[in-house]
Amino acid sequence: MNRITIKPFQLLIIFLVAIASTTVWSCTKTTSLQLTCKVTLVEANKAVIQSTLDPAKEGVGIQLTVIRNDSVVDRFNRTHNGATDFIIPSLKSGTNYKVEMRVINDKTVKAETCTSSFTTL
Repeated sequence: MNRITIKPFQLLIIFLVAIASTTVWSCTKTTSLQLTCKVTLVEANKAVIQSTLDPAKEGVGIQLTVIRNDSVVDRFNRTHNGATDFIIPSLKSGTNYKVEMRVINDKTVKAETCTSSFTTL
């Protein structure tokens, strides 16, 4: 019977080939949330937008963008804890606005952008 002898250097090569051919799988856990926003107060120069995250998650950063005539008027960033109100001051009376809300600081959170619109008094 013939015997096969493997030298230490050959063993190292076999080991390295085995490691190189092994696929390492990684995954990121994502949490899906429902982000909702609704206009709760409209005045001549101010509006309040109420937002909720369902389920609530501590410390999620939310950005509210205020848009008038397809141009960004203002942006507000808040840390969200389930329900947060955004007060939008210094608006022009009798003007149409659109607001867009989205998650900005947590890549593990997936939520659709929430949009709403209103006209100041």
